[in-house]
Order: sequence, then C-alpha cells, then structure tokens
Amino acid sequence: MILSKNIVKSLLLIPVFIIIASIGSLIALDSVQTPVNIENNIQQQYKKVRFSSIPLNAECNNFYEYQIPLKYKPYYYQRGVRERVGFKIKTPIYKLPFEKVTPTSANELSVNLRAVKHERNMWTFNTLSGIQTKESYYTHIGKVGEFEKYTKGHITLYVLKEDKNNLPIIVEDFSSTFSNFRAYRLLNNYIEIDYIFSKKVTIEKLHILDKYILDLIGSFQISCSKTTAT
Repeated sequence: MILSKNIVKSLLLIPVFIIIASIGSLIALDSVQTPVNIENNIQQQYKKVRFSSIPLNAECNNFYEYQIPLKYKPYYYQRGVRERVGFKIKTPIYKLPFEKVTPTSANELSVNLRAVKHERNMWTFNTLSGIQTKESYYTHIGKVGEFEKYTKGHITLYVLKEDKNNLPIIVEDFSSTFSNFRAYRLLNNYIEIDYIFSKKVTIEKLHILDKYILDLIGSFQISCSKTTAT
C-alpha cells in the first residue's frame, strides 16, 4: 500500500517536471533567437560628434569627427553659428606630476572645443591682434618659461605665439586673488580649445598638462578617411 502511494506521488510530479523543462527550453530558445547586440552596446559607450559648421576637407572629410567615451561626460552644443564640444577629465590624473589640476572641489577639469569659421572669431586670434597693435593697452613685463608676460589692468596674460605646431597658446590670469588660470589655444585653423586649471600647475609646467589634453583629444578623433577631390 505504501509502495502504491509513492508511485502515485511520483506520477503526480511528472507534469511539474515537464512544465519546468518546457519553460527552460523556451528561455534557452529565446536567448538564441534574440542575441545581445555587442556592437550596439559598444557604440552606446561613446558619444559621436562632428563639427557640422566646418567645411569638409577634400583630403580628410572626417577630420572634425570625434568619438568620446561616456566616462568623460561629453556634450555637444549648437546654436546658430556657435558650435561646441566638451568633455570632463576626472582627477587625480596619475599620469600628471601635479598636486592639483582641477579648479573645482568636484575634481573635474572641463575642456571645451569651439568651432569657428574664421580666425577673427577666435579669442586667441583677437588677443594676439590686440597685443601686436600700437594702440594696445597691454604692457610687456618679461618672460615666464617660454611665455611672454603682459598686463592690462588687473589682468595678466602669458603668451606663447607659436607652439611646436606653430599654433598660439594664451593663458589668462584674471586676478592675482584667483586660484585658477584659463588657457586658450588653437587645435587647428578651425577649432579653439579652452580650459580652466589650477595655478598649482604653474605656467612653466603647463606644457605637460596641455600635451595630455591634446593627446586625449587625438585619441577621440575618428581615423581620417581619404576622399578624392573633384
């Protein structure tokens, strides 16, 4: 009698096993029919941007396209002729030999790339023009490292007219009471970069931070694709 009861219990459990097996099969089948799109997931880790206001280069039509990892908090802004791409560097940056790089308590350094159609729209170009004119209010003080030092009221400028790529860099010290500098530099004939950084970096060692930022931007740039001029 006891044996009969065990047999009955076993028979009653059979449908349960069948249902569980069926559900497992359906789940497995669904996972096969709808695979994870790995390429899509990779793309979602980046923000792809292009400066649409800059004319295509006949030899390199995507010279102004960037693919920026989301961990750098990239953003894109355009309003009329104004177009900007930005990203943030989280510190401490162990590759840089500075006690402090960022100007904020959030330990983020913001880097902005502005696209312009003409050099007269660049702050760097206009400032250099102002320094070079006879009517300039800037007074030359001397030299700090590679940079020429100028003053205008409470503002101090450190000017490097040509870096190794023959492009200018200007660092503005708006006030001696401030703890930050602001750097303006050209990336090329169409893009100007600016970023605010701690004075603990010093003008003499700015080239280390500047190179790091330029190398980082270069790593974001999408590989150039050649086109044939018509």
